[in-house]
Amino acid sequence: NLDIVPIKIIRKNKKSTEIVFYNKLKMPNSKLPHKEQVKSILSNINNQISIWIINDPEQWLWLHRRWSKMIYKRKM
Repeated sequence: NLDIVPIKIIRKNKKSTEIVFYNKLKMPNSKLPHKEQVKSILSNINNQISIWIINDPEQWLWLHRRWSKMIYKRKM
């Protein structure tokens, strides 16, 4: 029952960063089953991160294999 506040750190240059605090996420209706509440919260978080990545893709780096190995093999 805590607020979830998205926070983004933006690299400005080699020596400085900016921290941006966003409005707390809207919580799902507490009358929903727990599993549905969790699904809604995670969906909201993923949507926010997706917006950040689309708007500033140069700020993001995936450090793990995002898709199956077959996709990478086809590109080579």
